[in-house]
Amino acid sequence: MSNIQLSQHFAQSLQLQKLGESIAYSKENIANIQAKGLVGSALSFMISSAFEKAETPFLIILNDKEEAAYFLNDLEQLRKEENVLFYPGSYRRPYQIEEIDNANILLRAEVLNRINSRRKPALLVTYPDALFEKVVTRKELDRQTLKIAVSDQLSLDFVNEMLFEYKFKRVDFVTEPGEFSVRGGIVDVFSFSHDEPYRIEFFGDEVDSGALPLTPLSSLEGKHVGMQLATGERKAYTFPAIPTAVYTTPQLAIVGLTEEQAKTEGIEYKVLEEHVPDWFSIKRLNSPDYCYKTIKGPNDEILGAEILAPEASEMINLFAMAIQQKMTCTQFRETIFAYPTFASDMQSMV
Repeated sequence: MSNIQLSQHFAQSLQLQKLGESIAYSKENIANIQAKGLVGSALSFMISSAFEKAETPFLIILNDKEEAAYFLNDLEQLRKEENVLFYPGSYRRPYQIEEIDNANILLRAEVLNRINSRRKPALLVTYPDALFEKVVTRKELDRQTLKIAVSDQLSLDFVNEMLFEYKFKRVDFVTEPGEFSVRGGIVDVFSFSHDEPYRIEFFGDEVDSGALPLTPLSSLEGKHVGMQLATGERKAYTFPAIPTAVYTTPQLAIVGLTEEQAKTEGIEYKVLEEHVPDWFSIKRLNSPDYCYKTIKGPNDEILGAEILAPEASEMINLFAMAIQQKMTCTQFRETIFAYPTFASDMQSMV
């Protein structure tokens, strides 16, 4: 049976019709609704069907992050992804405020903006640790939001000061939420309200153009073009190892050559791949989702890597650095990493 057929079966059930009536009643009256006897993904099908008919926001609180992630995955298969939002905790580990996860802050900001905008209802999936964190009020969120449009009269110094006040970090090239860079009359900002950075161009004290998404790669390409224009030298651009990550739960990341690309280019290679749910770093999280695929070259060099793991987006950066610096697998294994961590696991991947 397909997901569509199962959803139709749930939608036609008498129990779901009664649930819909109870939800409609609870909008105007305080009511406790209890659903029992649901196993496996039955709860996901029931919630999905009920949400479709109720036209009201649903807040779904699971026991912990892992359980919430599994439930989120179910709902994303059943509903349009823009109607399913994940509200995680800000920290890599509960209440350890020195280890903030900017990707999670981005997800939290997306949920708060969705609620604040009062757009169409959504399914919000979360867990107690995430809900226990304090958030700003709607009034404070509006006050702390800087809105910029083309032709606005705004000085670059003012924007610079505001970003520092908002605790943004100034860097050479923006790579993650909470960073900004300034080069001449160009400001690149990676805000917590969008999954890509923005570029704002100033002409004097006027915003000349803005809201143009960019990537770290485009910044490097722009610098290369600028250097050639300034010096008159013509040199081909050599692309670095470019990592890519998908911020699902767990995360999926890739860098370098895939097996298919190595085969097409006639490169001699060896594949190392394994599903490793018993490694300590993932076992302590009680999650089975941990696997990797590494492509090795004929001279022991790392050609590419693919990772599915909770911290894949961070792990892939280490592989990108190793590929860029032309490290051999032996050199990578000889590097000392803190243990036990996902980074230390990578030595067993090569």
